[in-house]
Amino acid sequence: MEREVDSGSMRFILLPPGETEYFSVAKRSFIDVNLNPIEHRMAIASDVLETMQVPADSVGFVPAGIDFRVMVKNFLPGLIVEILPDVWTDVFEAEFGIDQADIEFLSYERDPVAAELGRAGIRLLTEEHWSGERADSLALESIGMGLISRIARRFQEDRSVSTEKPMASALARQRQKAVLEYIEDRLNSSISLIDLASVANMSVSHFSRSFKLAIGSSPLRYVMYRRVTRAKLLLTDSNMSVAQVAHASGFSGQSHLTRVFKEFTGTTPAMFRRNA
Repeated sequence: MEREVDSGSMRFILLPPGETEYFSVAKRSFIDVNLNPIEHRMAIASDVLETMQVPADSVGFVPAGIDFRVMVKNFLPGLIVEILPDVWTDVFEAEFGIDQADIEFLSYERDPVAAELGRAGIRLLTEEHWSGERADSLALESIGMGLISRIARRFQEDRSVSTEKPMASALARQRQKAVLEYIEDRLNSSISLIDLASVANMSVSHFSRSFKLAIGSSPLRYVMYRRVTRAKLLLTDSNMSVAQVAHASGFSGQSHLTRVFKEFTGTTPAMFRRNA
């Protein structure tokens, strides 16, 4: 089951277990999350395939424009995240001070944090496939930004770049007001990090940190909190079915609402309605 979802700024590709062969000039830079302890046959800017032992729970990076070929047989699914160039610019140049010209191929290294992010992305894409519901673009982009941050830190470590950066400031009041109003107006539709950062006229990564300082939670968690709040009102004050409440609150479907609602409240939407 190969699955692809484009969030606008990133493209997420779920790779099923089995044999995979890829040979192309990478049009976009991409991150490859590998969960398999397995042997890769790989060629980077070369026609010669070399055998590499790739550890489980590892992550690699291929920059745009490089010749890349890989042959592998996976036992577990994998995740590819392709990133638009302007997102890379925001993160690498603005946040980490890494020149685009210095970005190169990064071999697979074990990274448990990146692996957990990859697993979360795989679960989202798998659930979307089997349920027929749309993938949560904000959740996927949050996963993508987390993976970008892990790769950027690799570049810093490899090049001994100083990690000292100016401390992020909280979101200014006018920007905060504009972002919160934007969220409320669009709770029942798709909201992406790119959209929110654009409203604040900030880079994605800078916006995420500033928002958390101002609000006390990440943009993703705040949006989920507001959607759960709206769902509570609809469950209490309307005759909508739980599925209708889910879509009216911006969730991709009833199962998505139930999972998030229980996380925030400790109970299901149906039980909440009965108790109310």
